[in-house]
Amino acid sequence: MTAVTPPKVADELAAQRFQMLEDMAKELEGDVLFPTCFDLVVTLRNLMKDPDVSIDKVTAAVSVDPLICSKLLALANSAAYSAHQPLREVKGAIQRLGLTVVRTTSLAIALRQMLMLGGIAG
Repeated sequence: MTAVTPPKVADELAAQRFQMLEDMAKELEGDVLFPTCFDLVVTLRNLMKDPDVSIDKVTAAVSVDPLICSKLLALANSAAYSAHQPLREVKGAIQRLGLTVVRTTSLAIALRQMLMLGGIAG
């Protein structure tokens, strides 16, 4: 035999779950702050001082930060970069954007996150 949950307990659980979802939605309103690894920007800067740096090295470095990866993919897939073929991998985004754009975009993302954490950015 299987145990049947009384309706009152099931309703209470559903109400608790709904309240948890409501609380999470309130926390996520507006800009969400993700911790960005500023060390990554320094690493990228140092990597890109080498004119013979490989795309694989840059990809490996960028891949540690999901926020920067997602922003680079979004930029590479934007109309500004003739994104008629959508990219799904960071390596392709880096190739499409070029190393200079990757470096400056990564720095801009990291700085914006730092400013937002400090309550400076609007």
